[in-house]
Amino acid sequence: MRDVADAYVRVLARAASLPSGTELNICSGRGVRIGDLLNRLVASANQPISVEIDPRRWRNNDIPVLVGDPSRARDILGWTPRRDLSRTMADILDARRREP
Repeated sequence: MRDVADAYVRVLARAASLPSGTELNICSGRGVRIGDLLNRLVASANQPISVEIDPRRWRNNDIPVLVGDPSRARDILGWTPRRDLSRTMADILDARRREP
């Protein structure tokens, strides 16, 4: 999240010089399974969590692997992600725990 915010700030700072319609992938270039993210959060939980799949939401036609290419963002903005995903997830979980 913080890496994405950094990229957005860079886009805004260069908005006047970017050609109209410029498309940038703000991503790490590494694939991460949503299930793996969920498993990390469940493992970090202070309470037992039961995960249930809603079969009505299951889509057999989902793309099995989708990985963005951040090279244009790097070339145009000088941006690369700097923060570790595990640390970011832990920070998000900690922030949520502090909410009333």
